[in-house]
Amino acid sequence: MQFRPQCVFFLFLASVWVSLPLYAEKSYSRKLNSNTDIDLQQIINNSSEHWRWLSLPGSRLVLNPSWEVKEPIGAMRKDLALDIGYWFGGKCWKLRDAVAITASENSKIKENNTLSLASAEEFTEIETWQTSNLNSKATEYGLKLTSEKDYGYAAFELPSSFSLKKLKVSIDIAETDGKWGLKFNSGKGPDRPVVVAQTHHTGLHTYNVDLSEMKNKGKKPLVKIFAVGKDKSVWIRSLKLTTVLEAGKEAEEIHTAWQPHKLTFKSKYEGYNIMMQGFDSLAGDNTVVRQIEFSNPWQRYVYLSGFFNNCNLLSGEAGVLVFGREEFNYAISFFKQSANGRLRRIKAKPNFYQDFWLFKYKPAKNETMVVSIGFSTVSEGVETALERAEGISAKEDILASTTSRWQELLNKIPVPENFGIEKVHPRGISGDDHKLFYYGAWCFLLSDILPVMPENKYGYPQIATGKPSGWNAGASKAKATAAWDSFVAQQLLGHICPQTAWDAFEGIMTQVDQTGWLEGECLPSRKAQTAWVLYDITQNINRLENVYPAVKRYLLWREKNPRWIYESHNIPSEKDSSFITAWLADVKHAIKIAETLGKDEDVQMWQRRYKAMIPKYRKWLFHTDGSYPENFYFTDRGKHSHPSRPNSEQSYVLKGLYISDLPEKMNQDLIRYYEDVHNHNERLVGFDFIKYPEAQYIALGLIEQGLHEKAQEFINAIIRDTVITGEFTEVLEKGNTEPAGVVPSLFTAVQMIDFTLMKNHIRLDKGKLQPLDY
Repeated sequence: MQFRPQCVFFLFLASVWVSLPLYAEKSYSRKLNSNTDIDLQQIINNSSEHWRWLSLPGSRLVLNPSWEVKEPIGAMRKDLALDIGYWFGGKCWKLRDAVAITASENSKIKENNTLSLASAEEFTEIETWQTSNLNSKATEYGLKLTSEKDYGYAAFELPSSFSLKKLKVSIDIAETDGKWGLKFNSGKGPDRPVVVAQTHHTGLHTYNVDLSEMKNKGKKPLVKIFAVGKDKSVWIRSLKLTTVLEAGKEAEEIHTAWQPHKLTFKSKYEGYNIMMQGFDSLAGDNTVVRQIEFSNPWQRYVYLSGFFNNCNLLSGEAGVLVFGREEFNYAISFFKQSANGRLRRIKAKPNFYQDFWLFKYKPAKNETMVVSIGFSTVSEGVETALERAEGISAKEDILASTTSRWQELLNKIPVPENFGIEKVHPRGISGDDHKLFYYGAWCFLLSDILPVMPENKYGYPQIATGKPSGWNAGASKAKATAAWDSFVAQQLLGHICPQTAWDAFEGIMTQVDQTGWLEGECLPSRKAQTAWVLYDITQNINRLENVYPAVKRYLLWREKNPRWIYESHNIPSEKDSSFITAWLADVKHAIKIAETLGKDEDVQMWQRRYKAMIPKYRKWLFHTDGSYPENFYFTDRGKHSHPSRPNSEQSYVLKGLYISDLPEKMNQDLIRYYEDVHNHNERLVGFDFIKYPEAQYIALGLIEQGLHEKAQEFINAIIRDTVITGEFTEVLEKGNTEPAGVVPSLFTAVQMIDFTLMKNHIRLDKGKLQPLDY
């Protein structure tokens, strides 16, 4: 997704303070431009590939989640389909095509076809079944596919009764010890569409697949199921393919835009000379709304439809649909707006086709329709979902509360003065583009707040790594929280929502056990820094004292384990430069915490351990022959590489520039390495890839080393390349302008905020906003 620059204007108005029940917290930020505030209505991303996620701080709901953790969110389809994500337990449950709209002159509906493979034998009995670099075997757990090479696949031809238009595909994965994928192929050329590139997720997955652009040239399309990883297997319980019912005509042309509080759309229909326009949004934490205005005169039928998405139909009464599953319920109500603005229920009864609902409706002159979808957890009950769906009928303005909440939060955001790309080539990115992404980053960060979810037996909110992406590899009671990404986000939120930031931080630190181990993906430390930053902002010494024991246990464990641990990657002999420098930086904060709490023995203990780590760092990762420092060292092998860690990454090594008291030789080796990498004419100034925690320490390290010109080039290039990439993501890559890693994700959102403030000579890493002189 590459951002296409647009001219976006911002109108700054006087502050308007509105009551905000959940997050009306004292703000500790300060205006950099004290006479300005941001007008919510003027923050608009209408580029061709604008953001499509939308949520509210503290809501379980997110609109248009990405279908896989590392899969960018696509553009709105021409049937105006809306996807919904709902966080329950440790997972974002994703409802694909919850609502879609088409238009027609009549009520003709084309029936559907289904191919269901419910046992291992039914797969291999297909006449066109074939395999490549893969063994298939029937087992009691389903069809077992084992790859003989890096990947292999099994394939079969799509039956001739299936039209090349839209399919619903459901695949149930029992288990995998590697990864699996699902793709289609026209019979010639590259695989497309790619439904799932590769994932390790198990369970039932449902996808809507558009085959309309497939060029089959007389050949029957192939369905291809992949096992990924040499000698790795995937067990498949079932696969079901269903052609989607065709009712009405999709839009010929659509125009969409993102705003913090709503996603707008306009659609035009070929041959009908009619248009629809409207928006998708949240009317409170638990209710999704879609409002549609029809052009006048509207003389056609409208078809509204949606999939149950593996939920059970509980009720289908006129004008109200109710669905449920073990985790949650949702209810859909349909309203029309009368001339006086009041909403009245539409008495329409949908038809049901397996797990698909559809009803035909002919709007009256000047009519506005509202679709309201209320959600509830299973413990809240079905009636609560119904009440939330029906509740919007009592509101004069269904977005009034949502709009005021966002305006309240935006009024707390630091407002910089200096936007735009300097020192490096802007490559088409304007000051207005930069400004949009700065405020968009704050909106993403705030949207990533998840509420307390009682079903987890965990009484704390979370700052999700990516609420729209569904990343959930954190600790068992806080799976949405990454022990790296979420900590740097908590530091920023300390300026806007300090109570929420403290609560989220305290919560994740309760997951640190008595040995110092924090379960979930094991990532470089920002624990002591986060504790110190939140304390420095709020001066709440009681909360600092409460979290210090867990911070101490964690850092003592991390000292012995400066390495990444995740899933099958767990190498006790591994020493990782990124983890060592993160530990050194965090221990400096631990020293300040111990000093503040009057723990003199701990101050001395941390100082000794810090001093002892420096020669180990040098021994493991630095050379005496003038070679550049290394990323990894494996003590059992006496080598700087491992089959699972073959390459040294520049940014992981060069974050060591932030450690200002290294011996001169070590420091000069790092500077020399950086100067060899840095090229102001290249994307990311020459780095192969960048993640925010490394980028922050590199930028501040350059400034503190006195390399101010290079620091300015680095900061401006990172801002520019974040905007060019278009979506907030885990990783920026030199040879790729598309989002990479977890998408959407916190890192480049936090990076956009931090680097914009650095550009305005403000630093965030020490607590309160402080001057940054360079």
